[in-house]
Amino acid sequence: MTGTWTRQRKLKGCLITLVVLGVLVFVVVPYGLRSYLRSRMSPDQLAMIERAHKPPQVPASWAQVEPLSPETQVALTAFGDAFRNRSGDVTPLAVTPEAASPDGRDTASITTILAQMVYGPPLSAADRAAAATLVKQDSELIAATLALSARPDYDTGAADTPIGGISAVEFLGYQTAAKVALLSARLDALDGETSRGLATATSVLALARRHPASTLISQLIAIAVNRMATATISDIAAQCDDTAALRASLAEMERLDAQVNEPMLEDIALADTLGNLRALKREGFPVDLDFSKPVTYLFDQSINSITLYPEWRMQQLAPDDPLRAKYAEMLEARNDQQQQFNFIKMFKYAGPYGDMVRDALLSFASPNFLETSIRERVSAAHFHLTEVALAERIAKLEGGAAPSAPGDLVPKYIATEPMDPFTSASFPRSDTAGFYSLGPDKHDDQGALIYDATNGTMSVGDLVMRAR
Repeated sequence: MTGTWTRQRKLKGCLITLVVLGVLVFVVVPYGLRSYLRSRMSPDQLAMIERAHKPPQVPASWAQVEPLSPETQVALTAFGDAFRNRSGDVTPLAVTPEAASPDGRDTASITTILAQMVYGPPLSAADRAAAATLVKQDSELIAATLALSARPDYDTGAADTPIGGISAVEFLGYQTAAKVALLSARLDALDGETSRGLATATSVLALARRHPASTLISQLIAIAVNRMATATISDIAAQCDDTAALRASLAEMERLDAQVNEPMLEDIALADTLGNLRALKREGFPVDLDFSKPVTYLFDQSINSITLYPEWRMQQLAPDDPLRAKYAEMLEARNDQQQQFNFIKMFKYAGPYGDMVRDALLSFASPNFLETSIRERVSAAHFHLTEVALAERIAKLEGGAAPSAPGDLVPKYIATEPMDPFTSASFPRSDTAGFYSLGPDKHDDQGALIYDATNGTMSVGDLVMRAR
């Protein structure tokens, strides 16, 4: 009797201990860690996490993802092939002066010559010959770039590859292609072919079309292309006397405005999540883009796809498809690095610990939003200043009066008045700088202090792009 009672007491004690340990491990510890993590977050990060537990406020149409047209798919493939051909199949991120392609076509050379064409000094005969050689060598990439940008259903999100997938188009290819095509445009202008150079630069601008639910990297690439193309258009327009070409470029910019300067989502984590899920859906991978459910529901699908998508994708490929072998190598390497993928499984099954990890992942994106949104508005300011520069140039060539405000150019030279994206007001004008934007600091420096992003995204100064 006493032995039975003792065993029951010990069993009861063990059960109580297990319950206490369970509460401690699965309630107290994760709650304490999560509370500590949140105490270290900024208000913006906390607000982002709170929004993640609510349905996303995005258009229902974003859940509809149409496959790319066969023509655009062909254009994307040709673009990717052209970039790999020009880089000697070197991994794009390794293209540096030390690891350039076999024929010497490295991104640094193109960037250096472009910078010299923009900021001076004037190109020497040797520099100009080198630039012409670079353009000739990259003629395949330039042609593929212009063909892709001309596709009506293209935007940078079309090249988004699901996380864990193998991309057919490397994003660095966009920047390299834009640079070499703009180098071609500037050389045409130097040779007196300003109309052709203007048309090329405007076509490159179409490469910057983006969808607000694209991944962050694709949007950053589009913003960079936008900035480079508008600078080239503005510079060539100052030399161009062909009003028909100027009007054609301005009309195309007005058409592209809504697609190129599409406002980004405030929640970058949501943008990346939607960009990944839309890329998955475009390929036929089963995802549920149900916007009536909280963002965390979408976020979890995106994370889980990292382990599921490669195996699914390999099964969709024909046995003789070269990509199938690459996916097989990826999966084999994954087995050798299983510990990394155990983290993803832990995220899926660890309950409250998974919530803590999710909070941390979501919070990482918050600081990037301010930086990215400023870049976006800087790019938009240059875009609209370029529109004004084109309209002002046309007015000058046609004998019109010099405008004191962009509104003076409406509607004869431009359909609607572009506004400063930092102030939502008209662009001011100074005698020395022409029209300018107040820039991120929103302080009017009369165009005398020039904004320079290399001093920091939030640095002082005005954005200037004068029509000459």
